[in-house]
Amino acid sequence: MNKKIKLTIVCLITIGAFSVIYQGGISIINTKAYADVSTYSLADRGELESLDVKSTDGKSLELCDDYDGYKKTLTDEKTYYVTLDGKSDGLKISAKSAGDDYVVKVFESDRKYATAHDLDENISIAEGKSTLYIRTFTSNEALKKAVKNEDVTNCANTYKLNINKSRTNGQDDIYIERLTLDAGKVPINFDRDTFSYDLSVNEDADEIAIKAEPEDKDNTVKIDGFKVDESNKYKKDLHLQKGKNEIKINITDDDEKIRTYILNITRGKTFAENIDTAKINQWAYENNKWIYNDSTGNSLKNRWYNDASYGKTYYFQGDGIMATEWLYYDGNWYYLGEDGSKKTGWQNVDNKWYYLDSNGVMAKNTKIDNFKLGNDGAWIK
Repeated sequence: MNKKIKLTIVCLITIGAFSVIYQGGISIINTKAYADVSTYSLADRGELESLDVKSTDGKSLELCDDYDGYKKTLTDEKTYYVTLDGKSDGLKISAKSAGDDYVVKVFESDRKYATAHDLDENISIAEGKSTLYIRTFTSNEALKKAVKNEDVTNCANTYKLNINKSRTNGQDDIYIERLTLDAGKVPINFDRDTFSYDLSVNEDADEIAIKAEPEDKDNTVKIDGFKVDESNKYKKDLHLQKGKNEIKINITDDDEKIRTYILNITRGKTFAENIDTAKINQWAYENNKWIYNDSTGNSLKNRWYNDASYGKTYYFQGDGIMATEWLYYDGNWYYLGEDGSKKTGWQNVDNKWYYLDSNGVMAKNTKIDNFKLGNDGAWIK
């Protein structure tokens, strides 16, 4: 059944259920439903029909339309935002997909070979902004095949959960000053205010040497639970298992306040040993097209990227090339312009006016500032 028809039926039933007849007409009682679990009764097969996000200490987190946006219920949209208290270690996700055989898994990376987390599994979240990817698969066999083929993006649906974990009070002076891996042989674009890193090494790299020097030498440093200090030059050699390895670096001050840095190191993917370091975490112009290389020298693909240095957001396609002009993504149209940056507000494109909201989504079949927009999003004069 068409979703609009189903929605109309649900609305009529809801109005009927909460209407009270009194002398002089019908009064509609406005009600609000408060529940920990956000549900979507119109979900098609493979879409989430319920989603519940909690901190690891059990606090329910509200889904919102932006980091500082409004509360948002689960719909057929695929992007949501939550705010996590800095005192919490992380979060866990409960979800259910429409369709009997569908499977739901959670991933910390948008990479094709990312490792799956089970539902209700505690997932560590670093301070600052990060993203989890909730993917649905038609069956367990489909999931196994995607993992075997090293392409977990080959799924029924992908939901993005953007997380903003606030800083814990009193942590302002707890930082790593320098972080090096294998004496610099494994490149990492370290910044003391970035608390999570995704890295790859060769399959034959069964060990890695991690050196984490604190800004304040009075602070205690532990790498994967092992204490390091000046006597061992703040260095620890760790074994890497094949696949993903999550390594936590904890720094504790005299007041027992802790800051955590997380290294997500994947062993088993080809690692470019001769990466041109000038092209790490940097724009590159190849074959008359723009790409952006991450900390491993690989180009970003199938994802948005916010370049803080320019204050603009870009989208990179499956081939790694920066998208320009119109982009259809997750059921919505975006306009990126000739420079590739996501536009908002009123935009004149080919002598037609369009309106893009604060997230860049094109508005349609509505009125903005008393101007009527058609189904194609263009202003109807």
